Amino acid sequence: MKPAARQSPLKAAFEFKWSALQLAAANVSTIAVAASLLASLVPASLQAGMAATMGAFPTGFGAHQRLSRLRSAPMILAGLGMGVCGSLGALLSDNLLGSALVGGGIAAICGFATQYGQAPWWLTLQWSIAFLLAASAPSDWSDALMRGLFVLIGAGLQTLIIVIAWHWHPFGAARSEAPADPAPTRSQSAQLIHILRRAVTGRAELRYAAVAGGMVSMAILIERLLHLGNGYWVPMTALIILQPKRRDTLNRTAQRVAGTLAGAISATLFAVIVRPDSIVLASGVVVLAWATYAVQRVNYAAFSFTITATVVFLIALTGLPESEAAWRRTIATAIGAALAVAAGLLASPSSEPRQPP
Repeated sequence: MKPAARQSPLKAAFEFKWSALQLAAANVSTIAVAASLLASLVPASLQAGMAATMGAFPTGFGAHQRLSRLRSAPMILAGLGMGVCGSLGALLSDNLLGSALVGGGIAAICGFATQYGQAPWWLTLQWSIAFLLAASAPSDWSDALMRGLFVLIGAGLQTLIIVIAWHWHPFGAARSEAPADPAPTRSQSAQLIHILRRAVTGRAELRYAAVAGGMVSMAILIERLLHLGNGYWVPMTALIILQPKRRDTLNRTAQRVAGTLAGAISATLFAVIVRPDSIVLASGVVVLAWATYAVQRVNYAAFSFTITATVVFLIALTGLPESEAAWRRTIATAIGAALAVAAGLLASPSSEPRQPP
């Protein structure tokens, strides 16, 4: 009997699983994004509306994560963490060394969380992204606190809408079982000791966390020194692409670069041909956000395509030309992908930490 032919990495990277389309999640999660965008259309509340949107948009993906018996826990923790990290990032925006050290530290936590599964990794990734986004925009302490507050408001609105919707139409975490307790007879103190012991003795995991943190710190320094503008895409892309296994990093790099280029080019062509006003841009963000939620588990390249176009339109709402935003994002993605591949070579010991599912 012949063994089954192994699918090539490139073909696997661009395989579309349309059965995983998340229509219910898209319909529900887009509501909070649209509501937040409405506030941004009023000139006096542009920054508040944008901050709320940046809180609501990523929180919607938390509907598919599960940390405990409390189904909304990932979204609640994501909102709180993004609010705090967003304020901290804004406060450190003018401090290059502080941004690099703190940004690298949060990324290291994200890297270490990888060994505990998809949900902890996703949760800490949102904290890191919130810090990186906020650190790219100079702010005083009052603006920093207000940014964190509105990010929290947007995340809270998203969580509330999803929890209410779960009562009528369960989806995502509402349809999954709570994580099984690997040691039900173990006391809470014993579980804490076990986690700490695992953290200290897990050399491969610590190595991966150190590489992830160092990579993000270097990415922050590079994008600031190159004066890229919207250069937060460099560390953000690098952290998202980096995976514990080298092959997974290469596959994710191919998917993200292809999706980003296609999304950036498409958004730019639309802007050149249509020349949209703020109403059209906001409508485009809503449609693209819906598509991003829908294809999040279909294929990572498709996900990168829709999220790139979404962010290009979001940036355009703040006044930056779409073509310039798309060009900057493409350059930053290329640099971030190169850093992730290089870091992946360093973070691939013989005994690798467990990859997020």
